[in-house]
Amino acid sequence: MNLAAGTKLGPYEMIASIGVGGMGEVWKARDTRLGRIVAIKKVKEQHSERFRQEAKSIAALNHPNICQLFDIGPDYLVLEYVEGKPLSGPLPEKAAVRLAIQIATALESAHKKGIIHRDLKPSNIMVTDEGSVKLLDFGLAKLYEQDASTSQSPTADFPATQTGAVLGTVAYMSPEQAQGQPADARSDIFSFGLVLYEMLSGRRAFSGDSSYAIMDAIVKGDPPPLQTSPSLEKIVRRCLAKQSSERFQQMFEARQALEQVFEDKKTGSSTEPSIAVLPFADMSPGKDNEWFADGLAEEIINALTQISGLQVIARTSAFAFKGRQSRIRRIVDNALFFDALNSCLFMNARRKQCAISPLPPTFLRRVILTLPMFPNWTSQVVEDRPMRPGKTL
Repeated sequence: MNLAAGTKLGPYEMIASIGVGGMGEVWKARDTRLGRIVAIKKVKEQHSERFRQEAKSIAALNHPNICQLFDIGPDYLVLEYVEGKPLSGPLPEKAAVRLAIQIATALESAHKKGIIHRDLKPSNIMVTDEGSVKLLDFGLAKLYEQDASTSQSPTADFPATQTGAVLGTVAYMSPEQAQGQPADARSDIFSFGLVLYEMLSGRRAFSGDSSYAIMDAIVKGDPPPLQTSPSLEKIVRRCLAKQSSERFQQMFEARQALEQVFEDKKTGSSTEPSIAVLPFADMSPGKDNEWFADGLAEEIINALTQISGLQVIARTSAFAFKGRQSRIRRIVDNALFFDALNSCLFMNARRKQCAISPLPPTFLRRVILTLPMFPNWTSQVVEDRPMRPGKTL
């Protein structure tokens, strides 16, 4: 049966197509009995077994961050209709951590019921208009048996996950998935790390020009460093450990680690020194050197991220001030920097110097920067005073 606007499946009237995937199509529909809007997932006949697995998986879950199952038909599911947008990055650290905690909580609940998602990715995570997340599409989720002796074991295998079967979206697979090996809940933890990495950076952790190249990178390679706080980088790296035994062993451990980071940022109790490289203003008469100014800021950011123990504010957050003239104190107080900013970096283009304006004074220090493209540039400490990017000191 081909669906179209106005078509009915039982008591459900189709309104508009939401999307089409490998398993079938999803429609926005109206329940004519209750007058509510729902999502209908109609599957192809050859996917009927996977369809039944998804129905069983979702029915076993009842969590505010997981899309709810309302009803089931011969070849369709009736799901909660979620108003929102798919998860995307980059996001400011505080926002990313807040959403990541919700994702981790949902996965933790699913794992307790013996269910792994197996296809966790940004497009399967909706951010509602209210700012909460909803996990979608447990189409590849597998139920596994846990008896009394293994109910606390994170290494219990999923019976439906057999050696040699590669299921899931390539860019968000765990190493064991990519190699067709049996997977457990720690496979979701790796995929969660990939999603968190993308939330913070705006790019995938592993890429390649073919599916094989991506899977090879997942199994053997390491993602580029994140421009984030060391504590958050540590969490991501642990999630992305190649050996499942070196990751967080259960989802609640990752959630607790993120909650600690969130609390530190909220209270400002973090002791990590941090720095923001603000966008440079193009002071040339022709105003045609903006590309150079932006490139220079990125070069400095990349150089600073190599310093262990130094938090470098992400380019996306820092560049939110591009084209704006703000006092240093106002910038520091801005929510984009989560009250963790201890110093601001400015450039003195005329003297070929960088200047550190310490905030607060207890972080006064001399910093020597050596950049590959400008080996003779140095830095100097200046007093805290109103300044705009590009202003001569």
